[in-house]
Amino acid sequence: MLTDVPLFHIPNWTRVYDLSVLGQSIIKNAQKIGTCLGTYIDVEMGQHSELDRAISIQVMYDIKQPLKSTVSIKVNEGRVIDFDVMYERIPIFSYGCGVIGHGEKDCNDGPYDDDELRFGEWLRASPWKITKTGHDTVGKWMFNFV
Repeated sequence: MLTDVPLFHIPNWTRVYDLSVLGQSIIKNAQKIGTCLGTYIDVEMGQHSELDRAISIQVMYDIKQPLKSTVSIKVNEGRVIDFDVMYERIPIFSYGCGVIGHGEKDCNDGPYDDDELRFGEWLRASPWKITKTGHDTVGKWMFNFV
């Protein structure tokens, strides 16, 4: 039966900002970041790349492992740089342990006090949406970039 098949990996898009400041190939650095997060699948440099200097990296995540809020990679001359990551349309996850599939109230590592939460809503990236009128929509706000 299909219900007997364990599902431990999910593909998801992760948004990373300011990769263009490194002087190396943005794609190469995106692959390094994707590999640090899980199994790298793809990178998308949408029309917002120049606007907010963000790219989306598709990664296959092991849902038994906690999400990461930052990733460190080596760039030119062995320098290590930390990048904040945000997750696009990520399913429910515990703000206490960071594992996908349950909230902090159902977490085996809990209960948590508010000051013990290492993860939060700030890991969720707001989705960019292109409307038919050529406007970009972010939540309820509309911006015209024409």
